[in-house]
Amino acid sequence: MAAKYRGLIMMKQLYIKQKVFSLSEKFTVNDQAENDVYYVEGSFLKIPKTFTISNTVNAEVARVTKKVFSFFPKFFVEVNGQEVLTIKKELSFFKARYTIDAAGIEIRDNWWDMEFQVIQNGEVVGKVNKEWF
Repeated sequence: MAAKYRGLIMMKQLYIKQKVFSLSEKFTVNDQAENDVYYVEGSFLKIPKTFTISNTVNAEVARVTKKVFSFFPKFFVEVNGQEVLTIKKELSFFKARYTIDAAGIEIRDNWWDMEFQVIQNGEVVGKVNKEWF
């Protein structure tokens, strides 16, 4: 999420620490001060694949579900039991391209390497960069 301050865009920075090899599919989202902000837990060997996002008091904030039978990957995001948006992979060459329905958001650049921008109405509203260490 981005906030404008005197003509500058200030983005809240969140960090995910995730093990490269892990069967539990659990990880924590931290803020800049390394405080826990969200907890994410994936369903292990379940169909459909789901990820539950909870806050620090263990209340569910959102649930992401991958559509089982789809030519391109498609994910449904629910908040309070209501579907609020859909994330769809689009046909493109060389780089993955995703769109988010219901919010006018597009994701550009390299999704596979976790180096991408989140763009809404032509403006960058978020960035994701992957670091190994």
